[in-house]
Amino acid sequence: MLNNGTELSAKFIDNGGTVRDQFRITKPNANTIVPSLYHYSPYSVLHGSDRIDIQSNTSLQLKSFTVAAWFNTTAETLPTIFIVNKGGKSSDLAGNNMNYGIWMGEKRQIEAGFETQRGEDYFVASPARYNDGKWHYAVATYDGSRVALYIDGVLVASRSTSGALPDNTGSQPLRVGANSLSLNGFFTGEVDEIRIWN
Repeated sequence: MLNNGTELSAKFIDNGGTVRDQFRITKPNANTIVPSLYHYSPYSVLHGSDRIDIQSNTSLQLKSFTVAAWFNTTAETLPTIFIVNKGGKSSDLAGNNMNYGIWMGEKRQIEAGFETQRGEDYFVASPARYNDGKWHYAVATYDGSRVALYIDGVLVASRSTSGALPDNTGSQPLRVGANSLSLNGFFTGEVDEIRIWN
């Protein structure tokens, strides 16, 4: 340990006394800017009128899911804006409900979840806002009994569902940047590395 315990230095020395490898770890102080481990470029830029669609197929129609996305926005407008979703929002008709999704609510908190075929909402919302112009990583999961939302690797919200099933009967596309059910709720900002798992 060096510098009052703020640095750790180590060397790998072979039996002959030759230094084969070495490293130093420095604990940053409050004024140190730590570079992000995420490499931002390239990424998709959404201007509030465009979207990315992936045609519906059975591998995207899920009863349990993990959906993840990197996002960055400074959007201040009131309507809900969608980062990624399958099935869409704002209908209570079977086949027209959200299978899964991550979006930004009117208060700019991150929301995620699903709707059943009867239109029952199983959504969770982060307590904090994320329209701060910084990259964040959102992950929503549903294991058949609980919806959970993680932001930047931290669980921020969860909800028990008593075994409710997502409406996975719709033919809407998997859509990045807008509501999958209809062309509204456009996202303005950057998105990257959208991932879906069953």
